[in-house]
Amino acid sequence: MEIDTRPLAEVKTSTMKVKECPILTAGHINPVVFYSWSIACRRFAKHAEKKPSEIVSFIAGAMLEPRLVAWYNSDTTCIDTLTLEAYLLELSKLVLLKNWGKKIHNQILSSTQGSKSFMDWKIKLENLNAILISTSPAHTVDRLSALKNHLEANMDADLKLAIEDEELLSQEVAEWDEKLRSERICMQRLIDQAQSARSSAHRTEKRDLLSRLLDPPARPIPTTTTTHHVDKPFLPKLTELDKKLLNQHEGCARCRKFYAGHCSDTCPMKKTNSWPDAASYVPLMEAMARAAVPRIVVGATQISSSFEDEDTDFDLLVNELGLCRRLLPATEDNLSSLSQQPLQCLEYVKITLMSGNGMWRSGSVRAKVNNGLPVPLILGMPFLSAEHIVIDANARMAIDKRVEYDIVNPPPPPPRTWQLEKVTPPPTPKKAQSPL
Repeated sequence: MEIDTRPLAEVKTSTMKVKECPILTAGHINPVVFYSWSIACRRFAKHAEKKPSEIVSFIAGAMLEPRLVAWYNSDTTCIDTLTLEAYLLELSKLVLLKNWGKKIHNQILSSTQGSKSFMDWKIKLENLNAILISTSPAHTVDRLSALKNHLEANMDADLKLAIEDEELLSQEVAEWDEKLRSERICMQRLIDQAQSARSSAHRTEKRDLLSRLLDPPARPIPTTTTTHHVDKPFLPKLTELDKKLLNQHEGCARCRKFYAGHCSDTCPMKKTNSWPDAASYVPLMEAMARAAVPRIVVGATQISSSFEDEDTDFDLLVNELGLCRRLLPATEDNLSSLSQQPLQCLEYVKITLMSGNGMWRSGSVRAKVNNGLPVPLILGMPFLSAEHIVIDANARMAIDKRVEYDIVNPPPPPPRTWQLEKVTPPPTPKKAQSPL
């Protein structure tokens, strides 16, 4: 059905004299305009000093829409004899679309708060329902509780969470809604200011190595056309300074990592024919090499079932490694042997353990120093828990479940070969020219 695009009709009433007949101007009449016209007609019938049989003749004569004027003039005698309610019923059949009441009913039931304020949304639904009550009672949301339940079920999720388990009036709900909307606007303003300040500082701040390393890799912006080509970032070649730095710190020229534990010929990237990511690549620097220096290494040893002949203890191991001793709090001196004899500990050290092949490394742990133990180092439950070690006594395995590395049965290290140093031969001497 074609939609009427004409301007809406207006209901003109006198604010000073309620006894004057209202006027309906020419234009499109929708349910809202018809509701206003019916209210104006009932108010005129209430205050005008006219007989009930004369009300319709005055009201019908005040309609200025040409087709309504023609409708009234075609059967004036019959229309004048109608009651006001019968006149409004006949007029609604003439000017309103078919099933308009059902459409407004569905509009109420499908409405959600969305980005509107709660009070504006509530008043809009109540006005639509009021139109149905006076003009199409069959389609109205007849119970107040039904409309209230609809408002509660379709309000904003944050507002519903804020007033959960609360018995509030509609005015109090509106106050909650305004408070939440103000908080959202304030939070969005703070986010915008922080992003603006961050982008400004990012352009002007002199950044250190750590902040640049933590930056996400820059991604090329995709183009929407096929005529322009975006150049992919390329991996720069190693300079002589980079090669010297890698050689000094046991690095790999393929993956470009310091203290990698392999060389370029045995690098895992060579097997997969891959290279470091050019987008996130950072030029090699001396500070990066110093940061990659391995910490104190304790070689992995296989502990035998009998240790009667062992004469070393952790105190001697601490001295050999040159670890810094620290005073142990008195409350932590709580170790005892199987014979319930106390083991006195006055000091502790910080130590990092690494497998013999350098493929596994623990975090920094605090170890208590004790004299007279039959083994150099005992790793207890705190260490196993912190490093996520799972022990399988039957299979004689101790696996770090984060990286699936077996500490008891480490895999053999890859063979490491070093390239021979290139020797530049001396220049060939020039031939002596014979005198002429």
